[in-house]
Amino acid sequence: MKRISIDDLPERYQKQIREKAGDRPTGAVAKRKRDTGDEPVAKKEAARYHRSARFLGPVRITYMDFRRRLIDSDNGWTKYFTDALVSCGAIPDDDTSVIPQRPSVTQSKAKEESLVIVIEAIDERNP
Repeated sequence: MKRISIDDLPERYQKQIREKAGDRPTGAVAKRKRDTGDEPVAKKEAARYHRSARFLGPVRITYMDFRRRLIDSDNGWTKYFTDALVSCGAIPDDDTSVIPQRPSVTQSKAKEESLVIVIEAIDERNP
């Protein structure tokens, strides 16, 4: 591949390149800090409503998904909705003390897409 110098280009292109490059030399490469992935992620707490959770004890969550086109069964899309239930104050946390069983998911074909989330309190004496 043949390299072209800026001086080999027509004057109007040279002018455009020099305006875009500013005072930097044309051969300079921007030095970027390499992302090693080792830096800790900043601890950023999601904003939560300041009201008590609607369900305090263990719950069972069922997602009923109505779609035009069904998705793979191993697609882990429910995590975002479970996190949203915590953020909006519907449940206090998403750990196993509150959600002891993995949420169940059912999919059905439909013309109109929608998602129904059912949260049921689990009776600790009779699960």
